[in-house]
Amino acid sequence: MYDVINVFLATVDDDPARPTHGGIIFQPCLLPLCADGRVHEDEFIAAIKQQISKGKLVQLCIQWNFGVDDAAQAKFVETVTAVVDKYGFNGLEMMEFGFQLLDEGDGDFRQPTTPSVVNFISCMRKIKAKYGPNFGLTFSLSQRPFQFSSDAYAYRYNGSYLPVIHALRDDISTLGLTHNTDTLDDTGAPVPQDTSDYWVALADKPLGGFIAAGIPFPPFDASKVALNAALWDPRVDDAPRARLEKGLDCITKGTGCNALRIKGGPFPALLGVSAGYIQADELVGGPFRTVMRPYFDALAASSPSTKPASTNSAGTSPTPIANTTGSTSPSTSVSTTSSTSPSTSVSTADRPHENFHSKLIPAIVVPIVVLLIIALVLGFFVRRYRRSHRPTPQFRVVDLHMSPYAPPIQPWTHTGAYTSTLNQPKPTVPSPATDGLPTTRASRELDRLAALHSEMNRVGLSVDALQASLSRLGAADTASETGASDMPPPTYITSR
Repeated sequence: MYDVINVFLATVDDDPARPTHGGIIFQPCLLPLCADGRVHEDEFIAAIKQQISKGKLVQLCIQWNFGVDDAAQAKFVETVTAVVDKYGFNGLEMMEFGFQLLDEGDGDFRQPTTPSVVNFISCMRKIKAKYGPNFGLTFSLSQRPFQFSSDAYAYRYNGSYLPVIHALRDDISTLGLTHNTDTLDDTGAPVPQDTSDYWVALADKPLGGFIAAGIPFPPFDASKVALNAALWDPRVDDAPRARLEKGLDCITKGTGCNALRIKGGPFPALLGVSAGYIQADELVGGPFRTVMRPYFDALAASSPSTKPASTNSAGTSPTPIANTTGSTSPSTSVSTTSSTSPSTSVSTADRPHENFHSKLIPAIVVPIVVLLIIALVLGFFVRRYRRSHRPTPQFRVVDLHMSPYAPPIQPWTHTGAYTSTLNQPKPTVPSPATDGLPTTRASRELDRLAALHSEMNRVGLSVDALQASLSRLGAADTASETGASDMPPPTYITSR
């Protein structure tokens, strides 16, 4: 039911003390060397041979990185070919494992200069040349190099895989797009996994092309691109299947699209989709296998010009591929025990509706800018007009000197001098502020004096008699309170 089977996993030998340093280590648990093994090594080799005889690719999955020198790269070729020859694999799946920091100035994926990148491309060409054009070569990559390599700085940190897959694009049989996070569209907004747009966004850059270090990166042929699909359990939730099929319809047929479309689509020659691992799908009844196989069979029947799904002698039509792990038995196909490679997010490239957006945005922004300019100009002239027509302030000269109507503060003197001032009549001087007319306060004082004078006349008491009595009383009180003290009285500041 699967056209491509990837057997998990060979790892990079990064121990300098081992003779295989720089190469790979592949140690499947097989009898008799592994006591826990379920099949014998000979049975495993026979199972691989049987699947290949059916026209399938059985690829060794390698978790690879970039060698640090020529010797490490040579060891890589030596160990890879040794494993391929021993077990009879007819292809390799190169899984992303770490990112090589590119040398400064290495900013063109078409002409890489970082030695480890250049050497790795050479190594893969040597392996491919040894086994011929039908030898499968798969690169399973996250979306990090596609999404975060647009400028020169980001390309140096994230783009090391791009010169490899670009140089080997004619030799690559499958470009696998792994996933495990939300993707980003071309505005930077996330595209959640629980939407059909997610699958469109996942395939967008490899199928539609993108910018790498300021240089357009050519799209891959759809017949080489496969999506790593999420498995589902229909007994729990069948919605993932519906979203996957709807996303595939948008990619391959141009129907059922939501917000996202891929530039240059649809792509009926899409290679297929891959399961995380076969065993997990079979444990829940094989929904991936039973749904995706008929889907791509029908797609192939409706698209006669569709290219083959895999590079093998059988030349089969586009069908699902499986990223599987583990060992085989002679009586079955492949039993699996391990999971898929990690992946990150993907961003989207230009859309067919981008022309609409490019027209809509200026139509909104330009009037707003014009209105702001008009408002600024009007505000300038209004402020200028107000300044030129501001009324001249009227100032009034105010005499800050104490009014002669206010009782002056008497300096401290001896008792005799103090009492003598009580007998002095206060001058009556017209206030300059009232043009000789008494103030309101003065008027109230005059009214009180007039009332006092009238009452004194009623009881037969003259003003002179009252003044004399008060003078005698004040002199007696002062003498009794102050005595002969020369200390001045306390001073208080009060408000009038």
